[in-house]
Amino acid sequence: MAKMYKPGDEDDPFQKPRPKFGLAPATGRTTEAVYGADFPQPNELMEWSEHLRAQGIERLLFVHDGELNEELSSYVAALSAMAGFAADAVTAVDVLADGAAQRTAEAMQAAVAARSKIAVHGDPFTVVLAQWVLTDYIGSENCEEACDILRSRSRSGGVTWALRNSADDELIKEEANRVARFMGIEEQGASPSEPPPPPPPEPTGPVKVSKGGILFS
Repeated sequence: MAKMYKPGDEDDPFQKPRPKFGLAPATGRTTEAVYGADFPQPNELMEWSEHLRAQGIERLLFVHDGELNEELSSYVAALSAMAGFAADAVTAVDVLADGAAQRTAEAMQAAVAARSKIAVHGDPFTVVLAQWVLTDYIGSENCEEACDILRSRSRSGGVTWALRNSADDELIKEEANRVARFMGIEEQGASPSEPPPPPPPEPTGPVKVSKGGILFS
């Protein structure tokens, strides 16, 4: 009997090794333009940028939660001044700011329009990858499905971009809701509050019951 493997098993023959700097396409499409990547350590910036460019990455989308501090501002500047990326090819987005989802979407769509590849990195970059999967791959508002697709990349892409093999339904749902909140859509599993339907009217006048149990007034 053939042995069954689960994603993440150490002896799984289908488990892809983790790519250098976690650089991998957001989906399994051979034409995928949006990639995810690790945030580089300061002493790795040059090697990181050279590796990304060697893999065809021409644009960068750096996401962060909150205003840029001095350290992160210096990092964004270094992407052009030291790492060799064109200044207009680097986009930094605060995911907590108004209109953040529109800005990230525009950056990724611009890369597709230019027939170039863009690497999304920073924290929380997986939310932006889920946004891309929803809008360009699935074409729906099913955030849980988008997170499932990212989770599956742990096996086919060698990267862990979402809760991996989690059996906790609440954690998985919260992960999807985080994506929903970022995109400004209804949270997964939530339903609009509607008043219950009114009860049927009470019969008036004398009531007769047929042999089949049907009421006649």
